[in-house]
Amino acid sequence: AILADRVPPGALADRVAAALSDLTAGISATPATAATAAEPQTRSPRLAVVVGAASAVAVLIWLLGQLTPLSSTPEPTRTPVSPAGDQSENHPDALAAYQEGMDILSQPTTRETLERAENLFEEALADDPNSALARAGLCTASIDRHGMDLNPVDLVTAQRQCHLAKAMNAELWQVQLALGRLYRRTGEYDRSLDALDTAVRLDPAQSEVNIQRAWTLDGLGQTVAAEAALMHAIELAAGDWRGYRALASYYYDHAEDEQALRVFEQLPEMRSDDTHLLQSIGAVNLATGNLDVALESFTEVERRQAPTPERRTLTNIGITYYHLGCFEEAAAYQKAAASRSDSDHRVWGRLAESCRFIPGERSTAEALWAHAVELARYAP
Repeated sequence: AILADRVPPGALADRVAAALSDLTAGISATPATAATAAEPQTRSPRLAVVVGAASAVAVLIWLLGQLTPLSSTPEPTRTPVSPAGDQSENHPDALAAYQEGMDILSQPTTRETLERAENLFEEALADDPNSALARAGLCTASIDRHGMDLNPVDLVTAQRQCHLAKAMNAELWQVQLALGRLYRRTGEYDRSLDALDTAVRLDPAQSEVNIQRAWTLDGLGQTVAAEAALMHAIELAAGDWRGYRALASYYYDHAEDEQALRVFEQLPEMRSDDTHLLQSIGAVNLATGNLDVALESFTEVERRQAPTPERRTLTNIGITYYHLGCFEEAAAYQKAAASRSDSDHRVWGRLAESCRFIPGERSTAEALWAHAVELARYAP
């Protein structure tokens, strides 16, 4: 980077050769040629040749002067950057804590897994305060936490950690991956794609980068490229269940329910303990009208997440009860979901819709709708 504005030695050599060629041509040029090149002619042909030769010599001397300091100042040797940066040599304990934290984040997301991962990233920072990887890990954990509860504080935390990581080392694909996810979360899809493209350039073999890139492309309306990125992610890690889950979710989002269900049904063999997988299977069955099967999936998730089921689980059960015509049960679950995210206008709107069909609750429903509309005004 220091020598980025300097002319490479090879280019200088070419210029020297060109100058010598010009010098020879200038000396051997006929008076007629020299006269034709300079109009109006104010010097004698012989003088023009001499002046031209002298100018060429001056240029040659200048070029040789430029070549000398460049060749005497060797370019610093670049140390290859490993996929994990230089932590592996200088701070092996920090690197180990970071990798363990990321392994935990690759598991189905729960409050417990997030807390464990965050503690490990903090351990890494205690060992190496300049760890860009640990900062990127904290950013990723905060993004996942925001996805669970939509708490704006988690998003602010993610922004702070990601930008600290970028300032420390923007040449790590892990940092660019975290930035790509952050920008997508804040609705900056073009910046997200730029970051993820950079991550691919830094390490083309990372399946997770391609998965996240697919979601950003989908958000930009580039659906064909998004599906292709998901397929490529599976090619890169054929045994990783996350690529298959992402592809199934993509099909579900685009109302290709049969395709989604075919992929989802293969996943329990790869990841039988994943509550997110059960959520997805339930969602596909809900979309296709298999309400009883959907409710069975969602209630199994609730059982596994006891005693504190996630907001999404409660919302899904409430929606299913609503479509089954069980409005009191639907309202009870939506009310529980709202208690876990008091700023999510969607939850309050669903609660209002359920209350609308409960006898004597019409005024309650109207008040809830008004509250949902007010929240929607300030939704990110």
